[in-house]
Amino acid sequence: MCVVLHYIVPAENYLKYQYRVTIMDNENTTRVVVTHLARSFTETVDDIFFPKNCLKLHCAHTERFRNEEGELHVFMEILLVDE
Repeated sequence: MCVVLHYIVPAENYLKYQYRVTIMDNENTTRVVVTHLARSFTETVDDIFFPKNCLKLHCAHTERFRNEEGELHVFMEILLVDE
């Protein structure tokens, strides 16, 4: 599973934003929180996924976070980078 924010505006502006992804277990006792810079829409999939410029989780690692129906709730926040 990969999560990334593609920012579709002029390329010089995408570094002004980052995104935070949070995945929590059903009891809200365990969570994974990852923050990355937004990626430009001009980048290819290879540019983003292979150098690990996104959140990548193997499906087996998400099992503890899935509910009884097998759903995985992923929360994403878009943040302005402090200058």
